[in-house]
Amino acid sequence: MSTRQLAHLSVPIVILGVWTGCGQALDDEEPSGSIQQKAEAEKTERAEKAEAESGPPSAAQTPLDPNTIPKFAHELPIPGELAPTFVTSGGRIIRQEFTVSVAQTSVQMLPPGFPDTTVMAYGGNLKIPGSAATEFGRTVPGPVMENTRGLPTRVFWRNQITTNHFLPIDPTLHWANPNFINPPEPPFNPFPPGYSKALSNVPLVTHNHGLVVLSGFDGVAEEWFTNSPLVTGPSFVSRDYDKPNEQPGTQLFYHDHTMGMTRIGLYSGLLGTGYFIRDPNSPLDKSTSPLPKDAFEIPLVFQDRAFFTDGELNFPRESDNPSNAYWSAGEDSDTVLVNGKVWPNLNVQRRQYRFRMLAGANARTFTLSFDNNGARVPFTIIGSDGGYLPKPQTVDEVTIGITERADVLVDFSKFAPGTRIIMRNSNLREGEDPNNLGVVMRFTVANSPAVTPPPLSASLFPPRATLTADAPRRIKTFHNIFSQDGSQIRLADGIDFTQPTTDFPVVGSTEEWSLVNIVGGADHQVHLHLIEFQVVSRQDFDSDAYLRRWLLLNGHRPVTRPIPVDPAPFLVGPARPPLPYETGWKDTVRVQPGTVVKILARWAPQETPSGGVRPGENQFPLDPTSGPGYLWHCHVVAHEDHDMMRKLPLINLWRSGASYSRGTVISYQNVNYRALADHVSQSTQPPRGSASWERVNNNDGTWQPQITYAAGDRVLDKGQLYVASQTHQAQLDQTPSLESSLWEPLPMTTCGQLARLCQGETDPGASACHDLGKAGDENACGGQFEDCLAACHDNGGSPHEAASPCSGLCTTPRRFDVPDNASFNSGTLGTRETCHETTSQIATGTCNGLGQGRRLTVNGVAVSCNGNNWRLPTQRNHGYCIQTTAHNNGAGSFNARH
Repeated sequence: MSTRQLAHLSVPIVILGVWTGCGQALDDEEPSGSIQQKAEAEKTERAEKAEAESGPPSAAQTPLDPNTIPKFAHELPIPGELAPTFVTSGGRIIRQEFTVSVAQTSVQMLPPGFPDTTVMAYGGNLKIPGSAATEFGRTVPGPVMENTRGLPTRVFWRNQITTNHFLPIDPTLHWANPNFINPPEPPFNPFPPGYSKALSNVPLVTHNHGLVVLSGFDGVAEEWFTNSPLVTGPSFVSRDYDKPNEQPGTQLFYHDHTMGMTRIGLYSGLLGTGYFIRDPNSPLDKSTSPLPKDAFEIPLVFQDRAFFTDGELNFPRESDNPSNAYWSAGEDSDTVLVNGKVWPNLNVQRRQYRFRMLAGANARTFTLSFDNNGARVPFTIIGSDGGYLPKPQTVDEVTIGITERADVLVDFSKFAPGTRIIMRNSNLREGEDPNNLGVVMRFTVANSPAVTPPPLSASLFPPRATLTADAPRRIKTFHNIFSQDGSQIRLADGIDFTQPTTDFPVVGSTEEWSLVNIVGGADHQVHLHLIEFQVVSRQDFDSDAYLRRWLLLNGHRPVTRPIPVDPAPFLVGPARPPLPYETGWKDTVRVQPGTVVKILARWAPQETPSGGVRPGENQFPLDPTSGPGYLWHCHVVAHEDHDMMRKLPLINLWRSGASYSRGTVISYQNVNYRALADHVSQSTQPPRGSASWERVNNNDGTWQPQITYAAGDRVLDKGQLYVASQTHQAQLDQTPSLESSLWEPLPMTTCGQLARLCQGETDPGASACHDLGKAGDENACGGQFEDCLAACHDNGGSPHEAASPCSGLCTTPRRFDVPDNASFNSGTLGTRETCHETTSQIATGTCNGLGQGRRLTVNGVAVSCNGNNWRLPTQRNHGYCIQTTAHNNGAGSFNARH
């Protein structure tokens, strides 16, 4: 793989002559997108032919027995490298550009003699090794993008998918839904054929994992777009992404991140090998670096798949959940792929190699080792997600879960020619075959001169800053929520993606996050966008006792925000230090069942020294508080699709004299507030106690004034648990114990809650839970508590209030439905404030005759009433809350259209 670096960022144009064909130069900001697209269009005939010839999925397909696939029957492919176009101004290079498109094609994943496999693939103009020419190609995994620190990159992402998707897209999830179809009800269509409107107009958006970039160019889930320029996601900003490349040298990568479809995108092929950043000022990235380079630096992307006998991907076509059509928590794969090939071989010379490892499976964690006839081969880890470690680590295995990277050195110089070394995976689930999923690839040592690797001094490696938390701690829980019918949803903090945002980090602050995995049997790979963090420790805890406490305080599912439960009283045994590959900077961390992982997340660049930034100080090369905001989520992609993903917008500190627009969130004295109206702040009117602000969160779950509570929200006040009976903004003198019209006390025991919450139920299961609660045996109640909460909640047990689009925004919304291909008209709104809500899928809407000064909001966001169609914001509690302010002209109305 090429490691060409620009020694200087300001390069005279005359030097570019030697790169003609591999990288063109454009003078004075000449637009390059059309040039790239024209070149690509001329070279896509082969890809389009493959797309046209690929057949539709069939119910008659037969699973391929992995034992019939020969191992090491084809050579490991070395991923291609995209050819950049260099943009110049005044004879100087100011950025490089790539055009990357996605389309359906077919590739050879199985060994020679087996059929090709239909995939979705990234493609672009690729360098031809040893030539100045380029050729267009689509590859799985996608090609490498080489970048130099300090030289920006612009990527033109293009969706060229013109066919229906060949994998089962589940329209019962919260997903991109470009055709705005309402979710189907059981019994569901089998796949194939599935639902044609869910399979057409395929959306996508590409996230550059680990990159410091504006949120509008981050490729977050609701920034998706289709082949049609008019059909885009609610957070869509652009198809053209500017990437500053102002961070340490490392291996980043890119992948599809479409809402509710990430598992589909990755399995179908939409994962890019690497987005490499090289730092010309790092001694490990310079031409004098002792590290292996060029042909001896090789990316290794590990994935797993199952196939049919016709070569096509065997992806789950039915769901274990009665409420879902096709979603599955896993894929039941039975083969391992490296760089897109099943069980390949790599011939290596007798010298040291640098392998840039990426775990790219949908769910699988790999524990990798090199096996020389039963003896493990030691190797050296020099880097991880965020770049080089503080010092090299010598190990004999490394464990990496989805999206984690390991930069390793393996010395083959000491082995005799003909030696065969097997890379093995020891991280197997119960019942998995170690002869299949336990085998990754083979290295065959060639008959070449032995080359002893040069010494590698620890002094070449960058120091790591010491982080100290200076903001409130975050306790984040991960567990399955079960419904009475047995359906499950995986949630963070018990709330799903569409529920109101609860996490607002302050730029420049350092936060301690406690990641608490309550789920039995399932790992979670927790990823924070924008930054790299530090892993502090892991510790076991009593997950059963913790879950009972969490459920006691939060119920089946919180409405707006959870009451956090400190894991400290539940911890068991000593804390364990980070693993060797976790001693640097990380953007993803593995959280195993029954484990609390502590991390320190600093919302500032990695290289900021210890104590070198304060809350409210932005040291990024961009404004991270602008745009639609970032995300944090579990990166086991079936989990994030349903529904373990949350929004993560960064905010600033409150400042006197600043102009704030309605809806802006800030931090004041470690508390978040949202502006209720446009205004200029005054030093005499800080947010606390001001009518211009509402408090957004309560941090520790206690009742606090200025918070707007929704019906069903729970709080603690002086050790007593209360549930809100109606929407209201809490006032200083309206504590729950004094306001029985607003708050109702709940029992503080599991039996007491079952007796109260299941009272009056006629469903047999819920009635039995009520009787269990009345019997008063806390051990028995605790053992059945989760199941009973689901039974009573799903049957409407009082005082449960399921989250709805208008929860916390108004008290008695008028509910309406919009059937497919239909519309809803509000009728005359009158002069008072109005509030409507729907959980139907709507595409847009319009206002009619509202009158000047009357404001219409959707999910709290003002929309235009100037005669144009609305651009809808993201959903709120799986729908839309449409509100209008009071006005003396009562003749206005609105239309919501499917």
